[in-house]
Amino acid sequence: MYGDGFPSSNKTRFLGKGIVGYARYMKFKHNLSITQNNHIVQKRLEVVLFFDKYGLSPTLDAFKVSKSSIYLWRSVLKKWKYQTIYLVPKSTRPKNTRRMSVNPLILKFIKDIRENTYKLGKSKIKALLDEYCVSNGITPVSESLIGKIIKRNNWYFEPTKKIYHNPYSNYPMKKSKKMRAPKGEKIYFPGQQVQIDSIARFDLNLKRYIITAVDLYSRFSFAYTYKSLSSRIALDFYQKLEKVAPFKILAVKTDNGLEFERYFDSYLKENNVFHFFSYPRTPKSNAYVERFNRTIQEEFVDRSIDLIENINTFNSKLIDYLIYFNSVRPHRSLDNLTPMWYLVFKGILSKMSVTHTIV
Repeated sequence: MYGDGFPSSNKTRFLGKGIVGYARYMKFKHNLSITQNNHIVQKRLEVVLFFDKYGLSPTLDAFKVSKSSIYLWRSVLKKWKYQTIYLVPKSTRPKNTRRMSVNPLILKFIKDIRENTYKLGKSKIKALLDEYCVSNGITPVSESLIGKIIKRNNWYFEPTKKIYHNPYSNYPMKKSKKMRAPKGEKIYFPGQQVQIDSIARFDLNLKRYIITAVDLYSRFSFAYTYKSLSSRIALDFYQKLEKVAPFKILAVKTDNGLEFERYFDSYLKENNVFHFFSYPRTPKSNAYVERFNRTIQEEFVDRSIDLIENINTFNSKLIDYLIYFNSVRPHRSLDNLTPMWYLVFKGILSKMSVTHTIV
């Protein structure tokens, strides 16, 4: 097309009319940039050039390299017509590497927890897996190996989408002095402080509210779902919490939502329960219940969202999850004990009260 005299190689590329050898030029430029910025290549080239000029003995004295390395680099340069790109070190990774060998029952157990039941991390899976291995006569595996199994099989769950909330969008209200929890308060017994919060969910064109509660000492948790949210609803939740909690509640801490005022606040005052409010726009002051909100959504709500239209069915499944959460699921903050067994370990509950609970 462009006349005689042009190379007929398939690698020849044209950039514009009459320009040939573009691919070779770009390859040369790429190799040059690699060799100029690679200190190992420059060092090897320096050794070979020094060897060609002064011989073997001075080269061995001047550079801490072996005789075989010098001759190898020199032969490579001669073979490839002094193209320094071939002095770049090759990968030292072995062709045959060790492969992970794990009992299929262990793989099935981890996969079932990660995909079919609740979303637990490797430390919590480790505590449950140890019991499973002992009961089935299998050698337990380490926590790090569980993490590798999850990573290699890509048994991850999709991260939940964060919803932006504008803290300055609230309408003006009459300010009232509220009781705040003392900063740095230490927790010594169950019921000393229970944090309560609410979650608003918009799923399947429906709006549902989940009220949650966490005891700071034992991590005992409770939750219930409602179609609406008000101080009467919050009061109904608290009365349910009083019935199921294995301890007496002395203080409650909430945010400044309207659902935690009026009937809810009046009931707490009548029963001599302290009601602490968090500081405005500081959700970290209710960190325990906020973390539980994330856990319950990741491990239960997102997986059972198809049932949320029927409140009774959804709450029935929610109660099953709470029994699992308080009696079976390990908690790292409790040294991989469950909230109920932690109370037994501390001598607050008897063992029979945990193993013979009537649901």
